[in-house]
Amino acid sequence: MKKITALIAASLIAVGLSGCGSADDENTTENKNTADSTTESNSNDKPKENTSAEANSQKEMKDKMDKLSYSEYEVEANYSGNKDYEAEIEHDDSTGDITSSLKDELNNIKLQGEESFNKVYPGLEKLDIDGTTEKNDAISQVLKAFDLPKDYEKIEISLNTADGKKIEFEDRK
Repeated sequence: MKKITALIAASLIAVGLSGCGSADDENTTENKNTADSTTESNSNDKPKENTSAEANSQKEMKDKMDKLSYSEYEVEANYSGNKDYEAEIEHDDSTGDITSSLKDELNNIKLQGEESFNKVYPGLEKLDIDGTTEKNDAISQVLKAFDLPKDYEKIEISLNTADGKKIEFEDRK
């Protein structure tokens, strides 16, 4: 008889403990779900902020580019020791967005987006290149405006003017 009473008591205790565990698991699950919802809600908020910041950034870059005679700019200069300088600002006709990138292996700089734009744009403002500009003058202007060494092995310059004309120069030493 004592064995049956002990067995029933043990069973009741086990059921009671497992019942407590279930409640904790449910609360834990509810807390996790609440935390996940909060995280999702916060992560949903962040892209809106970034999108707004990107829109402002795009507007600022477009406004600056509208002040220039160029709608796009690209330069690639190769130097000895496999060191390259590549900078570009492009206008995507389908979206209207401005993209920019800078890879300056001479100074160990690699930038994208607005950061790149802000580094490249001041040099672009210094250029006065059009369809009548001589190749040596255009190259000299680019080297000076972007503080590049004159001892390049190869340089390529491509500009799209605001009126849609493409101006290109290339030189090898």
